[in-house]
Amino acid sequence: SGIAVQIIKNLINSPRPKLFFEHGQYLFFIDNLSLSGYASFPSGHTATAFAIATVSMLILKNKKWNLSFLIAAILVGYSRIYLAQHFLLDVLTGALIGTIAAFPAMYLASNSKGIKNSFNKLRRIDNDMVPSNPGPGIIQTN
Repeated sequence: SGIAVQIIKNLINSPRPKLFFEHGQYLFFIDNLSLSGYASFPSGHTATAFAIATVSMLILKNKKWNLSFLIAAILVGYSRIYLAQHFLLDVLTGALIGTIAAFPAMYLASNSKGIKNSFNKLRRIDNDMVPSNPGPGIIQTN
């Protein structure tokens, strides 16, 4: 996702929201942080967050964890808008790039023997987290 984001950023070089606000007009800027006024499109932070979340969801397949990963990635995107570092389109495009980039990354990783063994260990750990005898009134699904 990082390579795709950097290529697009350097081709488009769009302005950041900060350039559209007068000093003191927007309250949530990060003080004393020097950033380029350009290279807003797409959001690299959001792309990375969604790539990590997608890979994590594909590996673990635990619905509770999947929701947590998704919420964390959405919060990263929201923070980029809230801090006036990106527009909504920048964040949505970053999310799309990160999500799409996760699939070929997973394919390449799953075809590497050493990484494939690591994935299998993670899946076993995830399955071990589910109790074998969940107790009365709890329905266990696999």
